[in-house]
Amino acid sequence: MFCKRVGDLNTLSDSQPLSSDKVSSTPDWNRSFIDQGWIQASRFVVDAGHVRLMPFTQREVNPSLEGMRAAAEADLARMRRKPARLTRPVILLNGYHAWAGIVASLRRQLIRLTSHNPRDFLDVSYFLKRDFPNVRSYAIDEVAQRFSIERSFDFVGISMGGLIARLVTTPDETDQRTLRAERIFTIASPHRGANRAKRIHIDPAARDMIAGSKFLERLNRHVPSQLRCYTQIRDEIVGATNTAPPGMHPFWMSGTWVMGHFTATRNPMILADIARHLRGEQPLLPAHAASVPVRD
Repeated sequence: MFCKRVGDLNTLSDSQPLSSDKVSSTPDWNRSFIDQGWIQASRFVVDAGHVRLMPFTQREVNPSLEGMRAAAEADLARMRRKPARLTRPVILLNGYHAWAGIVASLRRQLIRLTSHNPRDFLDVSYFLKRDFPNVRSYAIDEVAQRFSIERSFDFVGISMGGLIARLVTTPDETDQRTLRAERIFTIASPHRGANRAKRIHIDPAARDMIAGSKFLERLNRHVPSQLRCYTQIRDEIVGATNTAPPGMHPFWMSGTWVMGHFTATRNPMILADIARHLRGEQPLLPAHAASVPVRD
């Protein structure tokens, strides 16, 4: 179940198949082979790091999710065996100055859990962008190169990418272009600010992610009704209690003892719940599992 509150995502029905979208003949559309090589190499490093950290997962402390991890892992195996056609494209948005391999790793996971078709997904990174207006414009440009922006999309945002997903679906003073969102899934996103930004804010984007900033105040005046937020506790970067807008709670769960912010994209419960939604199936996580996290 998604949050029902003020705000609208201007949804658009999608009757045309995904294959009708404009697609370049080059692999991964307009990316050079050098770019692809860098992305794949960094994805490999990210995947290897996750594998090493997963044995250090905490015991689940969310009482609403007791025993859910094993069920999620079994469900992931089922979905990998049985692909399902997607209704609309999925746009994945990376985090703050984040390695391209982070979002590429999540894209690979979701491809294997849904349609098995890489062309249903687009991942967007903006490593050198330093402020939200530039990131917003760049993300829309990237989507427009791959798809018709007249249709609707599902968005998955990692960390700051969750804020970008909300930004690209609302008009901007300097760029009136918007994308249409059917659903927005955010993972460890600083909807109420990032704890680390209080201490380290080297550019405008970081300053805008300080709790109480004018940027966050404006963004949170209108919260999308079809927004679903996930987080792990022991998030040293954002803080689990900051990962849903005011008036909402995240689906929170235990993660790894260290690097909890960065391993959230490999949490089997988060992956299974998002994949089920994308496949048109019932969600894995019960609505009451969205509550105030017991700790950051």
